[in-house]
Amino acid sequence: MSFRWSVKFRLTPLNGLPKTIALDATTLPDCRGPLIIHPTYEPEDDVTEDVLRCMRGRLFGWRCRVELGFAVKSMQTQAVLAELRDALIDQETRVEMSLDGGATYREVLATGGFSPDRFNGKWTAGAAYAMTIVVKDLLAGLPRIEPNLEEFVLDGAMSEWIDSSHLTRWTWSASPNTLTRTATYYRSAPYGASMVRGAAGVACQISQQLEAPLYPGGAYTLSVWFEGGNLGYPGYRVRLQNLTGATYLQSGGASWGAGTAYCINANAGTAGVWYNYVITFTVPSTYGIADRYLLEVGPFADASIIPAVVADEVSLIGPRLFDAQGEVVTW
Repeated sequence: MSFRWSVKFRLTPLNGLPKTIALDATTLPDCRGPLIIHPTYEPEDDVTEDVLRCMRGRLFGWRCRVELGFAVKSMQTQAVLAELRDALIDQETRVEMSLDGGATYREVLATGGFSPDRFNGKWTAGAAYAMTIVVKDLLAGLPRIEPNLEEFVLDGAMSEWIDSSHLTRWTWSASPNTLTRTATYYRSAPYGASMVRGAAGVACQISQQLEAPLYPGGAYTLSVWFEGGNLGYPGYRVRLQNLTGATYLQSGGASWGAGTAYCINANAGTAGVWYNYVITFTVPSTYGIADRYLLEVGPFADASIIPAVVADEVSLIGPRLFDAQGEVVTW
C-alpha cells in the first residue's frame, strides 16, 4: 500500500499577507507534484543508567523530516521552487508546511538540498531538484494513517443517459421490461431510473460490473435509494455477485455463498416515500485480488407479480485495491 500526501506551503513575510503554495498538478505541471515525498519520524530521547545499571529512557517527542524531490522541465516549475527556496532561506519569512492538504500546518525550515542535478542522468532531460524540510517543533506522537475510501459505482446518480431508455454506465435487462429516465421521481437531480417488469417471473434489473476489484478482507458500505409506490407495484431488490467465484452476498450482508441470493428482496414501498437500503459487509480474505464483481439493482423478484421501482443514488464505498492509498489523518 502507498500513502497519499497532499503538500502545501504557507509563506508569511514579516510585512505582508500569507501566501499558500500547493505542490500539485497546477503549480508543478512537469511532474504533477513532488516525485518524492518521504517523511521520517525520529525519536528525540535520552537514555540514562541508574545505580543498578538499569537503563531508563525519556522520550521528548518525534522529529519529522521530509525529503521532497521534483522534476524541473519548465520555467513555471522552476519559478515555484525558486520562490519556495527563497522563502526558506529568508530569515524574516515564516514558512509552514502541510502534508494533509492544509488541515494541519507546522512551521518548518530547510536543512539541505537546493542543488539541482541531472534528471535521469541527462541535463537535456531536465533537472532533478531535492530539498530536506524539518519541522521545528517536536511532535507528541506518530501520524495516524487510515484507508482512503473510494466510490466503486459509476453514475450511481442515474444522470448519464444515451437516450430516454438507455443508461450510459449501466446494462439493462431489456425487453419485455421497460427502463425510463424520469425527471419526476428522483433523489438527486435531474433523473431517476424507473424500471417496470414486462411479465411475471422475468429478470428485470440494471447491472454494472465494478471497474475495480474489491479488496480481500476490506469492509464496504452498499447504499441504494428506492421509490416504488407511485408506480403502483412496490418492491425492490439488490444483488452483488463475485463473478470469479460464482458466489453472492447473502441477505443482510453477513456472509457470501452459492446460489442466486439477494442482499435484499423486499415486497414493500409507500407512495411518495423514498427508502434507503444500506448494508455493510466484508469481502472474505480468501477471495482473489483479481476477482470481478457484478452489482444488480431492480424491482422485487417474484414469479407472480409485475413490480416496478425507481432507483437512484446507488453507492458502494470502500478501500480500492491496486491504486489504494492511505489517507494521512494527522502528521
